[in-house]
Amino acid sequence: GKIHYQGDQQEVAQAYTDYVFERTKPDFETDDPMDMRFVEGTGAVRIENARLLDRDGKETRGFHSGDSMVLELDYVSDLPKDAEAHFFLGILRQPDGEWVGEVSTVYQIEDINSGAKKNHLRLKDKGKIIVRMEPLLLLNNHYEIWLKMFNESVCVYDYRGVTPFFVSKSDYVFERGPLYWQPCRIEC
Repeated sequence: GKIHYQGDQQEVAQAYTDYVFERTKPDFETDDPMDMRFVEGTGAVRIENARLLDRDGKETRGFHSGDSMVLELDYVSDLPKDAEAHFFLGILRQPDGEWVGEVSTVYQIEDINSGAKKNHLRLKDKGKIIVRMEPLLLLNNHYEIWLKMFNESVCVYDYRGVTPFFVSKSDYVFERGPLYWQPCRIEC
């Protein structure tokens, strides 16, 4: 088939980039977000549902670099109420499984002013863990999430293959070179 679009050069290029982005991102309606693998752990905490949301709270599997990506995890815990746990989220590149990024309560950096700090989660019998990546620094590629949680140095879960997703720069979809965008200030 052919695609026809008329306009100035920049407008046509952007329309094509948007078209490729929509065709490239995984379809979360046909790809079960709960098709994740339990690798190890006691099972004392279990993830019942995982969702990726955009800035507007809409469930999606396609994001642009610099936008907001929110992961919501519904969990059930057999640990005592208010048990402390350390949370780890790894970002793996697909299909080779290369570990390219992480979020952790053991070494948490919220923003440039906060610096690194050690934190923990206080678990209820049932609840929601919300991870906000604002802005999302990843660049063009397919990724999946790796989740681990520890209670008193004991692994309670280790899941792989959670919520596969696609990230693209908003103006160029094809390059698969660098993995992340580094915020900085450039002066002259």
